[in-house]
Amino acid sequence: MLPRLLFTRSSSPSLVRAVLALSLVGASFGCSARSPLLDAGGGGAGAGESVGGTGGAAGARPLACGTSLTVSSPITIDTSGGVPDEPAFAFGSNDGSVLSVFHTWSPTDAGPAEIHVATLEPWGSWPPAQGGAWTVPAAQGSTFRVANVAYGAIEMIVHSPDPASTDGMMITQPMSSTSPGEIVGIPLAAESESPTPVSMVRGYDTPPIALNWGYNAMLAIWDSIDAPSGQHALHMAVSGTGVDLLGGTVMRPDEPPLACANGPIHADGIRSGKSWLVAASAGAPLRACGDGPSTVPSTLALDRLVWGPADSIDWTLERADAQTGDAPIESVHMAAVHDGGWVLVGRKGHAVPDLVRVDAKGKLSDPVAATAADTGSVREASIVSLGEGILVAYVDDAHPRRIRLEARDREGFVGAVGSVEASGDVSELTFMTAKDGASIVVGYRATTQAETAIEISRVGCQVTQ
Repeated sequence: MLPRLLFTRSSSPSLVRAVLALSLVGASFGCSARSPLLDAGGGGAGAGESVGGTGGAAGARPLACGTSLTVSSPITIDTSGGVPDEPAFAFGSNDGSVLSVFHTWSPTDAGPAEIHVATLEPWGSWPPAQGGAWTVPAAQGSTFRVANVAYGAIEMIVHSPDPASTDGMMITQPMSSTSPGEIVGIPLAAESESPTPVSMVRGYDTPPIALNWGYNAMLAIWDSIDAPSGQHALHMAVSGTGVDLLGGTVMRPDEPPLACANGPIHADGIRSGKSWLVAASAGAPLRACGDGPSTVPSTLALDRLVWGPADSIDWTLERADAQTGDAPIESVHMAAVHDGGWVLVGRKGHAVPDLVRVDAKGKLSDPVAATAADTGSVREASIVSLGEGILVAYVDDAHPRRIRLEARDREGFVGAVGSVEASGDVSELTFMTAKDGASIVVGYRATTQAETAIEISRVGCQVTQ
């Protein structure tokens, strides 16, 4: 193995920070050493991609579920007591057989929070046997995002392991998704900016390995306070992995943030063809936040990052579309389909969220209200890719311990339905789609007066061959 080499540079005005790490871990090389940053074979999220709330499978088969989904009885993840929160999934092996369940953990409600990970194999017999559990070394903070890279490894956006550090948030170099070791991180934002991780979105993930930045590129997105204006700004960085040959993080100081607003920004992203699509709540046009005032984040903005030549790390940022709304946006979730994706948008004071179709160029369709709750308002909702369509999950005020599930086709029409009965009030929904696209694991936090637990259930249906 080559020694790891870390250094910073700013040799170009377009680069704020780039840190390179050299390693040869399971690397393989092909003679055609140039490969695109994004999968040239078509759109859709990476196989089983998880971004702390969403996941999807590329190339999944179309599903024919009839009128009902098969839903397994929930099981509780062993967290050794304490107060777990913010569950998020990643594959613990390259073949996808192992699932790693990440979550924050505190000994009491008052914290401080650590990041723990447990493992299991959920795609075979149910209930699955649970494996070992680990603490991510020296991880701090009550929120994080995690996503898979190659060889069962993961990257995370986390707060600095050193509570006294002025670099408040970092993106890690790759580490094991089952038994994480030492954190090697690249600073993204100072603690004075109050950074909050928002999303991580995979790039190209298929060998042969190219001797460029493109292989396993990752889009990292976070919300922070823009120092000159005091407004919220949605920032981004592009990270390589360091798993194979080159890793690092690139930011552009002269490029505007993805969104500006006078309050917290909610966002999510997917990859589609040779671009990344990011849906965000915004209160201003695409510009530097200090160039003018921002309003409440009531506009749904769709930004598109289109990649340049395959042998460079380059992109073009554009505001592909935007929809104004009558109330601030409080949640944004995305799911990829083969020719674009779907956005689930929750607004303050609205009883149900809206579903919005987005095409591969980032153009938004008219919003359509998701299926009305039995009684009362939806309190929690999210979406995930399922075959050629999506699975919509939501919890309403009248049934806080029931997760209602709707399998929708590529046109958005409801087909199969089902539900998960949790042991407590549900929050923090998260998903992972099996690599064959035939089933999904649903995770969530279940809270009662006595305890808080992380539970999971498996959802599936008959696959049409």
